Amino acid sequence: MLVQRFLVLAISATGMLASFMPWISHPRDSLSGWALGDGKYTSALFLATFVVCMVTDKNESLRGGLRIVAVVPCIIAAVLGIQAFDKVENMGAIFAVFSGAGTFSVGFGLYLAVVAGFLVPVVAFALRGER
Repeated sequence: MLVQRFLVLAISATGMLASFMPWISHPRDSLSGWALGDGKYTSALFLATFVVCMVTDKNESLRGGLRIVAVVPCIIAAVLGIQAFDKVENMGAIFAVFSGAGTFSVGFGLYLAVVAGFLVPVVAFALRGER
């Protein structure tokens, strides 16, 4: 398997797992992206890239239309993640009121999903066909 394809595969798998990691966290508890709802969409978009990498010929690099098909869902997932920051702040405030904790923060899962979404296009276009 080519390095480019392997890295795109690994980063998209990391993006899928990020939807199950905390998107809102505070001292007592946390909420994952899956519980917030946006994690389901980001996970499905990263899954599309994962499937493209697994189904097509593993001995060829992602190029042409196949690269676009693999990259566009990840960019959409990253944009959804950026939009989720506002939703997380609103939900975090509500979550903090009901749980009694006054402090909350954006969890590492949301950061990881956004970084993975923007890292897939970089890897797909920077590494063209190295083994």
